[in-house]
Amino acid sequence: MNIKLENNNEHNFLYNQFKNSPGKRKKGKPLLKKRRAEEKNKLKKVKNRIKKRISLINNLNLQNIQYKEQNIKLVIYKLIFIIYLLFLLFNKNKKMNNDVYNLLYDENIYDKQLNNIIKMKKVVYTVILGKYDKLKKIIKQEGWDYFAFVDPYDSQNKDTNWTILPITEEIKNLDIKTVKKQRFIKTHPHLFFQNYSLSIYIDATYSIIGDLNEFILRILTPNFNIYTLEHPDRSNLYQEIEEVVYERKEKRSKANYIKEKYLSENIPKETGLIESCIMIRRHNEKECIDIMEQWWNEIKDNSHRDQLSFNYVLWKMKKRIKYIAKKIQKNYFSVNIYHLFYRVYKDNH
Repeated sequence: MNIKLENNNEHNFLYNQFKNSPGKRKKGKPLLKKRRAEEKNKLKKVKNRIKKRISLINNLNLQNIQYKEQNIKLVIYKLIFIIYLLFLLFNKNKKMNNDVYNLLYDENIYDKQLNNIIKMKKVVYTVILGKYDKLKKIIKQEGWDYFAFVDPYDSQNKDTNWTILPITEEIKNLDIKTVKKQRFIKTHPHLFFQNYSLSIYIDATYSIIGDLNEFILRILTPNFNIYTLEHPDRSNLYQEIEEVVYERKEKRSKANYIKEKYLSENIPKETGLIESCIMIRRHNEKECIDIMEQWWNEIKDNSHRDQLSFNYVLWKMKKRIKYIAKKIQKNYFSVNIYHLFYRVYKDNH
């Protein structure tokens, strides 16, 4: 049967309705697949976020538990320590408890220890070679002898209370510079003061202002034979090498040689650094003699700047010394600032 349409508009209308009818929509399946894939991805992301949050919560709980355990342990240790102290204080019958009680309460224990220090044979010494420095007047203290190695002799040193020791011909004839002769005496108290059990070397830039017996009582321990000052500005040997060159206290060639030597032996930078203007030594002890002899060999063969080699020697020999706290040192020794300025001026002119 033939159907005639009145115009083309009606024909187009019917064709579009037929084309968009449900039975003919074949292009909808790819769209559904994309939507499902996107939904799956979203679900995965949500699951991952949930897992991360759960793991974070678990970690936090573990950390809190560990922190609480540590706090509990600290409290237990403190309680044990307090109980132990109470046990010592309230049980005076035992010998150990009596000793602790005496240290805490006996007013005479300090005097007893101080008297033991006074009875020791002790010496203070200094070395002045050339017209670079001058002796300072001292007030003699009980239990101490004071010696000064001075050359050339100066009549002004008579009224300083130091006992002047002449430089021996053996030292004068050493084929080394004057400054190294000074270092020889500085590093060899075991040769000059064999009858003394303790020595204090003091540089000419320092003065004694406090009770030396009290000073020794405060610092002396049975574990160390050498006591000195720690350098206030540096603890790095390589920095000190550069500093002495900058201040014109050593030649660049010699400084480079020492630096290369230390690098070849893999010396760590932070070996420590002394300030050797004050040294307290049990100088007749074998350990101290061995260190001093090795130190002198380094000074003799290399730089006269003894601070460059002392900590190297300690590191090489695997030895330890005790540093004197600056707060303690200031109570017993003072530095002459004007004297230091004069030294700096002389070094640079």
